[in-house]
Amino acid sequence: MIKVNLLEGAADTRAATRATKAAAKTTQQVLLLAGALLALMIAVGVDFFISNAALSKAQDELAEQQRQAAELKKNREQKDALEKQIKSVEERIKIIEDLQKTQQGPSKLLNLINAKLPAGGSVRLEVIRQDKQDSLTIDGIADNPDLVSEFAKGLELGSDGLFQSVGLSVSRQDEKIKNEEDDTDRLVTTYKFTITTRYTPTLVGQPAAPAAGQQPAPGSAPAAPVPAPPAAPK
Repeated sequence: MIKVNLLEGAADTRAATRATKAAAKTTQQVLLLAGALLALMIAVGVDFFISNAALSKAQDELAEQQRQAAELKKNREQKDALEKQIKSVEERIKIIEDLQKTQQGPSKLLNLINAKLPAGGSVRLEVIRQDKQDSLTIDGIADNPDLVSEFAKGLELGSDGLFQSVGLSVSRQDEKIKNEEDDTDRLVTTYKFTITTRYTPTLVGQPAAPAAGQQPAPGSAPAAPVPAPPAAPK
């Protein structure tokens, strides 16, 4: 009679089943791991392409901003150069206008002062300076104070308005000088004077108007008559 060991066959079947399940589980884990790695690689690739595109866009924007900055800097430099040119032209225009306003010039001034020096007297000019645009100072020495007064009046009354608001200051100076012939001292008196006035070449021919009740100065140009107002229409 033949005997079959069913327990041994069942044990083998169970072992095979466990081995199959273990292999299936291992395969499943490998597939899951492979899928995870593939997904990670895809994510990394997508992120690389996105980051690369963003970097390229940022570089393009940076280049555009740098181009605009360079253009603005060039425009600013051109603007500064243009402003300097405008300022230089304005300064030249001002110089020309000032020369036109004072076209009588120093030669005219010196000639006029020389013409007003008293004749037959001793008046020596030491300094002629123009302190401001129209402020003039004349320093000198004279042997007689009357000559100084005559000189100052001639400047104010005989210059057709070139010299206005003439002021005069005179101080006496006594000095002892030794005679070489007899070795004695003699007293020499001189008068140091300062004349201040307004030099107004732009008002040539337009003397200052006399104050109310004051007669026009002799030698000055008469004031132009004021035209009568037009008659009202009938």
